[in-house]
Amino acid sequence: MIKDEPTKREESDHFLGLPHRPPFVFVKEIVACEPGVSAECETEFSLDDPMFAGHFPGDPLVPGVILTEALAQTAGIAAASAHPENFRPRFLLSAIRQMKFLRAVRPGQKIILHARKAATVGELLQFEVEAKIDNETVAVGQIVLNALPGARYNDDAKRINFFTQALERMQTLPGVEAAGAINYTPFLGLGTRTGFDIEGRPKSLPDQAMNSTGVCVTDQNFFRALQIPLKRGRLFTEQEVREKRNVIVINEALAK
Repeated sequence: MIKDEPTKREESDHFLGLPHRPPFVFVKEIVACEPGVSAECETEFSLDDPMFAGHFPGDPLVPGVILTEALAQTAGIAAASAHPENFRPRFLLSAIRQMKFLRAVRPGQKIILHARKAATVGELLQFEVEAKIDNETVAVGQIVLNALPGARYNDDAKRINFFTQALERMQTLPGVEAAGAINYTPFLGLGTRTGFDIEGRPKSLPDQAMNSTGVCVTDQNFFRALQIPLKRGRLFTEQEVREKRNVIVINEALAK
């Protein structure tokens, strides 16, 4: 295990590689870090924090969502530490799984935060996380982070160019029949959602649930790489991908 020298680093030291800034930095110190694999951190919440005025009056408790965020930031430190400082991806919280809170956490208590990478699927990193007080587990669960390109690819044109060049190289490798790109690993239930109205049908009223569907961004070769047949219409062109035109392909379930 690689430990930082000195053993502990303060919150102000480049904000520990996190994209967050006060008042939303909930990790105070790094105790140990194995780059790209695990991190152990410390934190503590002051009774003067404004959140305790409402959570709860006369009985202050650290909210579970804040404790979860502190664990996610610990996982983010472990993930970011595997990359050079100027080229770190931004790791965003993608999923929280099986998070359990086993006892109340109060201001003034020193909390030890642990995060260890358990799996990697594409740009998704899954971490086993645990929070302890006096060696007793107070919270445990799983955090999934999604890696976004860092400073090296800080605008859409650079990102598109990177993926275009990477895919061109992949397609020249022996045994590769097709290569495509998508912004979320398919079939895992991840991605964003968007609302829509159907042309020729009444629009949703303000008090009604709007039609919605999951959305992923792909290139023109994605469907061929996964051998997904086109039933009607056409696929994207390379120019449309580069110009970020709003062209969509929908599946049969949405069409029906």
